Amino acid sequence: MTVLRLRKLADRSTGRRETRWDPETGERYLYDPDTPGFDPEPWPLAGIQFEGEPPTEVNVSTRWVASAIAEGWLEGVNPQPVVRPAGARQHVWNSTQTGRPHVFVHYDALVFKTVDGDVRYAVVHQPDKYVADGTDGDLVTPEVYAEGNTRVDWFYGLRRED
Repeated sequence: MTVLRLRKLADRSTGRRETRWDPETGERYLYDPDTPGFDPEPWPLAGIQFEGEPPTEVNVSTRWVASAIAEGWLEGVNPQPVVRPAGARQHVWNSTQTGRPHVFVHYDALVFKTVDGDVRYAVVHQPDKYVADGTDGDLVTPEVYAEGNTRVDWFYGLRRED
């Protein structure tokens, strides 16, 4: 697997920004002097672009995908939510940590909306609960839960479509 490298591009066509430093942390941030207060206000997003050639295959985390979709530069094609047990073997539907099951979103593909055009990746591995030593196609049955032989993958496996 190679590394996915993207650059977010700032839209500096309108407005202005100035630098300030947080008085408690000393951290640098941008703010818009034309709006009241000194709240952080970075430049708006103009788009994204790949640094170098987009990789043929790559893994990306579910959290990263959710953030990118929320920011508007990644599109999930045909979202399909799935629910899986998250509890211990004795009570698979009652998670003692969170009190709720695992929820995953499966996609057929993910489309990167770059400034140079769309780049589409087929999802070849979905985030889900799997048989620990099995393949993606092996079903997690009640017997597998009883043995405690499961793993949870919180990433998408992607393959670029040309």
